[in-house]
Amino acid sequence: MSTEVKYNPVYNSELAVITEGHRQLNKLNQSMAELRDEYRTLLNQYERLFKSSRKISAISDVQGNMLKQRENDIQNLLDHANQGFLTVGPNLRVNKSYSRECVRIFGRKIGGADITELLWGG
Repeated sequence: MSTEVKYNPVYNSELAVITEGHRQLNKLNQSMAELRDEYRTLLNQYERLFKSSRKISAISDVQGNMLKQRENDIQNLLDHANQGFLTVGPNLRVNKSYSRECVRIFGRKIGGADITELLWGG
């Protein structure tokens, strides 16, 4: 399994800035040594920030994918349990996720429905 972090296309402009910065740094002559050293320090700091933000973004993407997979797994379990499972928000409306069995029990999709109307036909 590779641990290499792939570039997100969002970072293409930052990568171009870093590449151009290195090109410009190589063009500075010895008479500009102080400016060149400050520029190198700034460029190195920018490059470290770029690498860190890229890693954070990659971690966030992986965690988001894992969370979505878990959500799908839970929904699959609920749908195949032959039980009616639903959750209700503080406004007494059924949340968008509920088991397939609820559709059979209530005879329709129930996301957003008022739970009191579903249970007591009011």
